[in-house]
Amino acid sequence: MAEEVKLYVTVTSGMRGFFAVLIDESAGFPEPVQTGMGSYQTAAGAAIEAKDWARAEGLEFRE
Repeated sequence: MAEEVKLYVTVTSGMRGFFAVLIDESAGFPEPVQTGMGSYQTAAGAAIEAKDWARAEGLEFRE
């Protein structure tokens, strides 16, 4: 039986500031798959991109 893919989009931060990130929890732990294009000074700025991305892909956005 194939593994269930558990994807969602959220916001994280690092050296580049705040950014959207696609997370896969299929393995039982959160693993980053891809980051968004933008870098933002605030989490709220990155959340706009993350919510748009999630909506476009039909995925859940998690705060």
